[in-house]
Amino acid sequence: MSKSKIAAYRASFFVFSLLLCLIILSCEPEHPPFDEYQIVGFTPIDSVAVGKIFSYGNTLYSLYNTNYSYLWANLRTYDLSIPHIPILVAAGEIDNLDPNSYITHADTFLFFWRYSSAYPQHLCIFNLNRLQPVNIETDFIIYSLTCKGNHVFISSDEGLKIWDISSLPHYTEVFGDTFGRWHGRLTIRDTIMFETYSNTFAFWNVKNPAQPQLIAQGDFFLYPSFVEMTQGFVFVFSSGLLYRFQYDFSDSLILDDIYVVDYYFRDYAVSDTIVYFLGYEEIAVIKADDFSAEQTIQNYRSDITFLSLELREDMIYVLTRNKGIIIYERREP
Repeated sequence: MSKSKIAAYRASFFVFSLLLCLIILSCEPEHPPFDEYQIVGFTPIDSVAVGKIFSYGNTLYSLYNTNYSYLWANLRTYDLSIPHIPILVAAGEIDNLDPNSYITHADTFLFFWRYSSAYPQHLCIFNLNRLQPVNIETDFIIYSLTCKGNHVFISSDEGLKIWDISSLPHYTEVFGDTFGRWHGRLTIRDTIMFETYSNTFAFWNVKNPAQPQLIAQGDFFLYPSFVEMTQGFVFVFSSGLLYRFQYDFSDSLILDDIYVVDYYFRDYAVSDTIVYFLGYEEIAVIKADDFSAEQTIQNYRSDITFLSLELREDMIYVLTRNKGIIIYERREP
């Protein structure tokens, strides 16, 4: 082949390659706004009607029931050493637990409470290893609770209470005041606790739970369903609106933005960068520091119903009805 023909072929190949690249670059992805969330794993659980998932360390727990009684009667435990391949290590039945109002966890315990006007109130501390509940009757109304290590922080109509539960089934109240926390809500990040109650907000240093130190206190006129604190913001959900506040541990919160949640959500999760609201068929994804940046993760089949979600680094674990746990991974586009 002559040199002129070789040069002509090379020129043609270059033009063809350039055109191919331009065509590829001009094509839109199949799901342009959402392609950074990819399904990377799945583990089946048959006949889940209602349930909740959560993680601690390298362990993922699924509490659920196979009927619609809203009492959890089954527990599965998974090893997450390989995050996208949960390994089932235990499965069994448990006594019906009533997750009526609230659930949280610390170490290997779950905490349940039921709020009503009836006395006595029942607080259940459930050991996930021994599957043995510790039931505690109280003569006060529990509005909210959270936990850190071996301590439970309780917002009640009889004040803020802090219990040491390191020796269950025995517990010791290490702190308590008598100022009622009507409609109180609590959240802890590191050694700082944020609370709202009775048109008031407060920041506490709880490094030493037996001697919490009040950092700041001010007026607050929302009645939230939940509060969460991240590195730079306090998030408050109230009456269908998500409020984002800046804070500097002073006696005021600075309202930064408001997001309208225009649908019913079943679960939520807040990280330093993203806020997630879980609906029946989709997950709303909102950038934590810019509410105008939002997107949606849709279920990929019409017969899938979302029940609960849990975050672990860049993984999103979603419990679904009658299917199992779908694992999404957040990847930079």
